[in-house]
Amino acid sequence: TSGVCSITATQSGNDTYYAALPKTISFDIVPPVVATETLPRGDYRTGYTATSLAATGGNGTYANWTVIGSLPAGLSLSASGELTGTPTAAGVYNFAVTVDSNGVTSVARNLTIVVEAATLTVTADDVSVTYGDAVPSIGYQITGYLGSDSQVNAAPVCVTNYQVGDAANATGKTTSCSGAWDPNYVFTYVAGSLSINKFTVYVRANDAAKQNLSNGTNRPDPTCEYTVTPLPGGQTLANALPNGVTFTRAAGEAAGTYAIPPHAAAVGSNYEVNFIDGTLTVENPQIVPALTATDYSVTFGEA
Repeated sequence: TSGVCSITATQSGNDTYYAALPKTISFDIVPPVVATETLPRGDYRTGYTATSLAATGGNGTYANWTVIGSLPAGLSLSASGELTGTPTAAGVYNFAVTVDSNGVTSVARNLTIVVEAATLTVTADDVSVTYGDAVPSIGYQITGYLGSDSQVNAAPVCVTNYQVGDAANATGKTTSCSGAWDPNYVFTYVAGSLSINKFTVYVRANDAAKQNLSNGTNRPDPTCEYTVTPLPGGQTLANALPNGVTFTRAAGEAAGTYAIPPHAAAVGSNYEVNFIDGTLTVENPQIVPALTATDYSVTFGEA
């Protein structure tokens, strides 16, 4: 405790000596005081700035620095007042310290250390879809983990502004994430992109055949037909091929095979069309064999 200490010395007289006058000596008692009032901030999983705590009062020699409460995990205070370590959890930590000097313990000094969270970067995946596709699931990548950390308490939620029916090659389509949480990290978010490819349509001319007549007459070609890849939901052939499909087969009537290439004068902007030739087979006329009747006679009543 603080105050003034007084000591009075007296000496009684006897047969040899006269009594001494009383002598009083007074001196101040100054207890130790923790002089440190603030402490540096720390960073999660980063070495803390080594700090020596300071004191005044007492006899100028200090020992037995003691923590009342809890330091941030990963930090320690030595008996000589050295605060060191690496914080392993972010947060705000309130505690008190005392120090001894000349056998006297100081009043506890309240102190605070703030351990800042580290930063993680969440990047939404770039995604590619085909015109008419359903809205895809969006993935993400997280970078910036410290130490052995490899995941966060709450994963981000990732979305896209793409909607079914958006035009091929539409601009401004993105992916994005939000909502991640962890007590030791703060988050920055990087958007991704979404591209919409054209829907590929295959138009295949159907194979056909004809047989010309034996008298030299060429039969007309059969009506050309074709097969088309199934289109996205809600789309019709008019969306992909607004003017329909035409054919111009290779010229010739002699027996053999002839290509039937399909064509389209116009193709919808959301589609890429591949045309596949069919084959027309022209056959020689079949010769009908001549039939000759044979004369024959029977007798009345014969079977």
